[in-house]
Amino acid sequence: MNSRLKNVEERIENALARVDAAAALKTTNTQQNADIAALEAENASLRNQQDEISKRLDSAIDKLQRVLQGQ
Repeated sequence: MNSRLKNVEERIENALARVDAAAALKTTNTQQNADIAALEAENASLRNQQDEISKRLDSAIDKLQRVLQGQ
């Protein structure tokens, strides 16, 4: 009977370890998804800034070209 009890305890402990591992994985996946969403938002913001800077540079280049053509 004692060995049967040990076997059952081991199986229960193994099952609990698997449950804990699955829960930790889910937490990790949830955190990774949150990190990905934050990085995507930051990427969109940086793209918008880059577009604005690009427009300003194009405008400055056009002004310089007009000034140089006027000479």
